[in-house]
Amino acid sequence: MKKPLYKKWWFWLLSLTMLVAIGYAGENKQRKDAVAAVAPSANSTRLAEQAKEKTTPTEEPKQEASNSKHQKLVLQFEQQIYEIEKTASAAGEKYNIVAEKFSNGQASLSDAYEAANNAKKECEAVQRAYNKLRVPAGLPDNISTLLAESKNKLSIAYSSKTKTMEYLMSFLHDKKPSSLEMMKKEGDFSNRLVLQGITKLMRAKELTGLKSEV
Repeated sequence: MKKPLYKKWWFWLLSLTMLVAIGYAGENKQRKDAVAAVAPSANSTRLAEQAKEKTTPTEEPKQEASNSKHQKLVLQFEQQIYEIEKTASAAGEKYNIVAEKFSNGQASLSDAYEAANNAKKECEAVQRAYNKLRVPAGLPDNISTLLAESKNKLSIAYSSKTKTMEYLMSFLHDKKPSSLEMMKKEGDFSNRLVLQGITKLMRAKELTGLKSEV
């Protein structure tokens, strides 16, 4: 049976781009601009579809490799990523709830600032978890390289998400357009890195003969 969309790890990962999607919206134009500035460039489905790219001939695994063993190792690596993302999804949901209430005038500025700060700390924790993640031994070099690049992209993405939340906190404090602009740039950058990281992992799965379901 095909997994429901919400049970796939990459759905949770891509949904975390909403950490910075609501920002400072509400009573005036600046609040609405903050929403647009940090909104993801695409929805989860489109990003996942873009990530499912064909592999190049140079990436074909060697015929003599044990596909079953390689599949197991790659799936274990994917599960570790899922576990890392699962811990972050709860914090992202909490932030979005507070940010939406703030945009509707139902939460205070201090509430929004605290929620952004908590989300920033969670992004830092996720980045540390990615830094500790190890690529399984016993895989062909091309697959190992893809997995290493995947986890590095995701680690850098959370470093960028941390900066995004810092700029959001700065904007909540000083209302400066420069903070808003930097927030947008970091948000766009982190979204691109997330897409790149997912693409690398999906390619690695395909090289072992696994299908990347969307």
